Parts: sequence; C-alpha cells; structure tokens
Amino acid sequence: MQLSELRNRVYSELSEEQNRFFDDEEINQWLNEGLREIAKKAEHLHEVAHTDTSADVKKYSLPSDFLEYYRIEFNDDKLEKVPMNSDKDGFWIWGEEINLTFNPSNNDELGIYYIRIPEEMINDTDTPELEVEYQDLLIQYSLYRAYQKDEKYQQADIHYRDFQRGIVEMQERYSPKPNPQQFDVERL
Repeated sequence: MQLSELRNRVYSELSEEQNRFFDDEEINQWLNEGLREIAKKAEHLHEVAHTDTSADVKKYSLPSDFLEYYRIEFNDDKLEKVPMNSDKDGFWIWGEEINLTFNPSNNDELGIYYIRIPEEMINDTDTPELEVEYQDLLIQYSLYRAYQKDEKYQQADIHYRDFQRGIVEMQERYSPKPNPQQFDVERL
C-alpha cells in the first residue's frame, strides 16, 4: 500500500473521512513511527557494511542507517561485545561509533552486520519497507496513537496488543535463530 492508502485506511477506521480531528502530517508521523518500531522489534531489515581499518585507529563510524547490530566481525572472525574499559579484545558501541578495544593494522576488515532503519515514507506514493501481509500493523499502530491522543485508552490498548501480536509473528518468521521447538526430533 502507498502512504496515501495507509493514511486513508486510518481515517476510515477512525470514521474521519470528512471532519478530521487529526491531520495528514500527524498520521504520516505515526505510520513512520510504527514502521521504525517494527524494524526494531522484528529485525527484518538486515544489512552488512564493511570498512578497512587504519593502523592504531580504534573508532569507526556506524552506517547512517544503523539501528542495531547482530554480529560484528574483524577479519572474518566474530568479535564479542565487551565493557568500555575491558582488557579483552572486542568492541563497544557509543553514540554513532563502534569502538575497538585493540589497535588494528592497516587494511584489516571490520564487518558490521546490522538491522537498518527503514526508509521514511514522505510522498503519498511511497510504500513501507514491509511485506504486504504485515502492512496492517502500521494502521494498528496509528490507531493506537490516535486513541491514545484522544484519551480513549481502552481502545488504544486493543490496537497496541494487535500491533504487538503482529510483531511476534514477524519475529518468528524473520528470527535469525531457529526455534528448536519448531522441529520434531526423533530419538533412536
């Protein structure tokens, strides 16, 4: 669905096709907010960035669309996250930088496997970076925000629970780790 279609669905659900309490800008904001929430929790927008290191440089900028990491590699070996002042080889993230706890050499490779921020929907013809089957979650999130603003907290709660249920379905679908309970194991 396009942004304009999503917004019109929200208005329709709120019975606001004519006289509107909410405006397009506010609905667009909620649709994009919902999209970012989904990306954070469902972790479906995977990306990889590689950078060559410089000798004795420990700080490197994270990609501009970085939301959360799920794996960091140094020369194809997995690096562990460690506390800031750790003596162990590893990394920590502060602000928009990844910090190494050791001095790399020139031309070593740092690999950042991460969940990225979805593209913001701005124009009416923009579509969300979300499978069609999950786009209704954006409507549920927007309804949650609208009812919350209107102080109709019970209705808001119903839509937020529906939103959360949909995210759980997405997490199960896009989870990078298989759930051992999904497999029947036959023991001999």
